[in-house]
This record gives sequence, structure tokens and C-alpha cells, in this order.
Amino acid sequence: MTVVEGGEAGAVAGEGLRSPVAQISTSFSSQKGVGRQVMLGSLECRSGVPELMVIPQELVRLLRQTTELQAKHLSLSYAEQALKWCRRTVGEKLLETSLSYISAARDALEGRADMSVVAEARAAYFRARGDGSSAAEQAAWLAAIGVAATWQREMEAAGIVAPQRTVPSVTDVAKECQAVIARFADFSELDESLSLSDDARVVKWEVARWQLLRAIETAPLPDQDSSADPVTTPFPSRCFGHGAG
Repeated sequence: MTVVEGGEAGAVAGEGLRSPVAQISTSFSSQKGVGRQVMLGSLECRSGVPELMVIPQELVRLLRQTTELQAKHLSLSYAEQALKWCRRTVGEKLLETSLSYISAARDALEGRADMSVVAEARAAYFRARGDGSSAAEQAAWLAAIGVAATWQREMEAAGIVAPQRTVPSVTDVAKECQAVIARFADFSELDESLSLSDDARVVKWEVARWQLLRAIETAPLPDQDSSADPVTTPFPSRCFGHGAG
């Protein structure tokens, strides 16, 4: 895979978000792409001219079009998976409380819990995380940004957190996950579906690929009820010719 820096291909962050993780440029282009179809890893030609699908650019475009509910689910999903890939750095105890915080936020999103449960999980998470000075604590920060992107205003209204001028977006979460994984992940424990190298730029590219596929996987149907859970609602198998009666 050829990865070169340039443009705004990897710009998946909002303005003003402060992160304890060192900011590494995520602006890439690639020789590996497609035309206008979502078919990763191939080239399409229009009038003999290859058209490239720059994965981080497509990710930004797609995330900007997500429904509010899908964006919330993706924020939690991205943070959760990134933390699991950083398991060795984070450590089992801090990982458990971080994932519990995300799980409480998801339970509230799916109607199984209220803000009091999120508040309890948040308190346990911050007790375990400490002052955020160590590598483990910096990586575990993903749980905080993932939950904030999901419930910031509601936590403010409930008096759980102090009011903030801005709320992290799902694109902010995606960017921070890329940066944290590139810096802290144990590549030997990453998902086998990801072809990762020691190059942080390539790592971010591959994580963006996974994030893009996840966004596509959870995209609601055009006529789907906006309140339907985009993660748990099954995609009709008949669309692919499977299970048709």
C-alpha cells in the first residue's frame, strides 16, 4: 500500500478539541482505491482515468451524513474497539472500568438504563483513570470522549458534568481513535482483518478503513424509522439474495 501525506484526507476532527494524545497528521492519499462504488481495494476506471477512493475522506463524508442515533452508536463502538486494541497498554483493570463506562452509556442509549447509571460508571472510570499522565490513562481517555459525544448535553442537564461550549462529534472520536491506536496499540493483538505495519500513517489508514466499514454496516435503510437501533436492526438478507423464500 502506498500512503502519501497531503490535502485534508484524514481530517476527521472538529475544532477546539483538546486531547492528551499527541496529534499526528492523518492526511493521506492512497494508490489503493475505487471509483464511486464502495468496493475497497480495487480500481475503477472512467474513460480510462482511474478514480481513487480516499478512505479517510470517504469516512468524513459518511460520518457527516449519519443520523444522530447512528453517530452516537458509532462513537461508542469506535471508542470501545480502539480500547480493546490497546488492551496491553491500558491494562486489564483500567480497561474494564473504561469499557463499563461505555457499556453504561450504550445501555442508556438503548433504554436499559438512565443517567444515574452513567453517572456511577463515570465516577468509577475517573477514579481508575487518575490524572491522565500515564500512557494507559491517555489511551483510556477514549472512553471519555466516546461517552461525551453520546451524552454530553444530557449529562450537563443532569448535573453530572460542567457545561462545555462544544460537544465532541463522531468524527472527533474517529480521529482520536486513529491517533491512540497508532501510538499505543499492540499490533500483534489487533483484529486479523487489519493489515497493520509499524508505520503510524498506515495504521491510521487501516483503522479509518475499519471505521468506514463499520459506518456502512450500521447505516439505516432510507425508509427505516429514525428511532430504530442502527446497530442491532438486522439488514434484510434478501437484499443479497440470501434467505429469499
